[in-house]
Amino acid sequence: MKDLEILAPAGGMPQLVAAVRSGADAVYVGLKKFSARASAANFDSDELREAARYCHTYGVKLHVTLNTLIYENEYGELIDSIKQIAEAGADAVIVQDLAVAKYIKKACPEISLHASTQMAIHNAEGAREAYRLGFSRVVLARELTLDEIKNIRKNTPKELELEAFVHGALCMSVSGRCELSAMLGGRSGNRGQCAQPCRLDFSCGKMHSCLSLKDMSHISQIDKLYDAGICSVKIEGRMKRPEYVAAAVNACVRAKNGETPDTELLKNIFSRSGFTDGYLTGKRTRDMFGIRTKEDVEASKGALSKTSELYRRERQRVPVDFELFIGEKETKLQISDKINTAFAFAEGDNTVSAGSTPATDEAFASSFLSRLGGTAYLAESVRVINPSGLSLRASVINSLRRDAVEKLDMLRASSVKYSFDEPKIEKYPRKNITKTEIYLRSSAWEKISSFADRADKIVLPISEILSKREDIIKILGDLSKIAAEIPSLVYNFEALDEKLEAIKALGIKTLFCDNIGSVAYAREKDFEIIGGFGLNIVNSDSLAEYAKMGVKEATLSPEIPLSSAKEISGNIKTGLFAYGYLPLMLLRSCPVRAAIGCEKCRGKGEITDRYGIKFKVVCQNKVYSELLNSVPHYIGDRNLPADFAMLSFTTESPDECEKVFTSFVRGEKIKKRTTGLYT
Repeated sequence: MKDLEILAPAGGMPQLVAAVRSGADAVYVGLKKFSARASAANFDSDELREAARYCHTYGVKLHVTLNTLIYENEYGELIDSIKQIAEAGADAVIVQDLAVAKYIKKACPEISLHASTQMAIHNAEGAREAYRLGFSRVVLARELTLDEIKNIRKNTPKELELEAFVHGALCMSVSGRCELSAMLGGRSGNRGQCAQPCRLDFSCGKMHSCLSLKDMSHISQIDKLYDAGICSVKIEGRMKRPEYVAAAVNACVRAKNGETPDTELLKNIFSRSGFTDGYLTGKRTRDMFGIRTKEDVEASKGALSKTSELYRRERQRVPVDFELFIGEKETKLQISDKINTAFAFAEGDNTVSAGSTPATDEAFASSFLSRLGGTAYLAESVRVINPSGLSLRASVINSLRRDAVEKLDMLRASSVKYSFDEPKIEKYPRKNITKTEIYLRSSAWEKISSFADRADKIVLPISEILSKREDIIKILGDLSKIAAEIPSLVYNFEALDEKLEAIKALGIKTLFCDNIGSVAYAREKDFEIIGGFGLNIVNSDSLAEYAKMGVKEATLSPEIPLSSAKEISGNIKTGLFAYGYLPLMLLRSCPVRAAIGCEKCRGKGEITDRYGIKFKVVCQNKVYSELLNSVPHYIGDRNLPADFAMLSFTTESPDECEKVFTSFVRGEKIKKRTTGLYT
């Protein structure tokens, strides 16, 4: 596992130093803007340059996060952030929004692009699409099993790097698909402002804190991740202290070297009732859930001083070769890290002497040149060329060493350089919306059958279309209005192949896709594509990128303000989530199953918050569950800046669905609703 990268978090310079001194191979940091951890200290432009200098001196790579959604009025700040990253010489940028990826490629094409876990890439189709878009690495979804990771590696180009989280906090929701903080408190996780409401006391049956998972830890299984094709193991925790970073990195280093990691120290530094490997092993049971207890807090206090020893001293990690030439007129010291070479010179009568003292040999020179404590370097070899048998003073050797090391530091610190070309912001045709069409999306045909003929388009699950096609044709006359929905999470598309062939045989040409992997799959199967709000589109450039991928119509993110939606331009139709119980989370570890079991739930469970408000949990064929908002989104009384309005029906009765539809057509308000972040 020599080439396995250990990637550490750093919310500030103290954490970065702790990571490097503890043995991290790479560190990821955020800027003051556009970071998914906006509450961390993060780095300004000067601090980022210092971070890059320090990392590169020690042979450590620096990754920078620009992993939030970007609104069009922020493009100026985005370009400035890209420029800061390029000028600092960071090694890679971690991205969620396709618009950000686009402008990085335009401004600084040499820098590596990494697809953030916020893109929710959880299958080979999504990973291949990211590679096609120019990403050199994909940070895989945290919810994958080891076998699923192996399958992705098997079915993706070998040039595409795969990164996986190995330790740290787990989001309850699939990353990039959580709206809980945004909708309950106005603080968007997709914008780096998550307030972690999932850690509050939601309950199901007798189970409390049923949205709070233990921290993950796969450190003891690093070898299995490596064998599965993972090139980089990532530690979560840009909000954590330096001691946490040091302990996690140290544990990973020990595991990588085949030694036993100190998991007890790691647990004491920070845990939530211990750790879980439930996602990696596929054992998604009640044991995955946990909270931060008083005992956990007390254990942390006692472990901090012990952990500080792990990063108190600089780590000598870069082997160097010395060559010392001793001449009568000039003495020259060469230091090389096998890539960079620096020189130091000494002249004058006081530097050498002949005859009175022994000639300087390699043993004598090594005793001084190897004094590299406090630097990044470790003397691997020393060669002395002394044709005249001269004696070199120890003070001169020390001075040459310090001078040569300083020059090598400068060479290594500036080893990564990029050109930066200010990109022009692309302009798209302004949309001229004269009519907002009505699209119906329903979990069951019966819910909408009484008014479906009045809709412009209808989205139904594949199974509903296949089982109810005769009823649908009886009311609609044909299936021309119907689009088939691919589930939001698909871990293996082979199971869908036969059903899609059946759908295509019925004459259905359109698929509704909620994930980048589904978009790629639908395009490969030669379907037209309607993009769901799970694509997180909030700007015209992201819309244009999806259009290039085959998306003909797209539902904008439910987080976009209506004022920003008005600014969206382009040649494809856009829609808004105009009614429905918005999925606040997509859950692979179902809290209802953990609390009462699937038999009692029967696919329609619920959880309760600390105020007694109930949230329904809808099972999706036991592959994942959706946590629905307690009140529906509704903007039927607004003037919508969209080509279509998506009315989404899940748990409502047919009568309730028809009443909503009638109110929407009339432009009326409904009694119980939220407008979310649209206002």
